[in-house]
Amino acid sequence: MKIKTYLTGYNRSGDTCTSNVTAVMIKEIIAYLKNEDLEITLRMDSGYFNEDILKTINLLDVLM
Repeated sequence: MKIKTYLTGYNRSGDTCTSNVTAVMIKEIIAYLKNEDLEITLRMDSGYFNEDILKTINLLDVLM
C-alpha cells in the first residue's frame, strides 16, 4: 500500500537556497517514522541536490 502524505515543512525567505535546512527536515521525518514498518522514498527536484542532503539520506538508509 502506498500512502502519500506531507509530514513537515519550512517557510523560508525567497532569497535563501532551496535546500536550506532540508537535511534537518529529512532527519525529523525519519525520526517520526523510524518505528513504523515502512519503505520510505524521498523525491526531490534538482534544487535539493547537495552533499549534506545526500550524506543524510545515505546515513539513514532511505531510498531515493
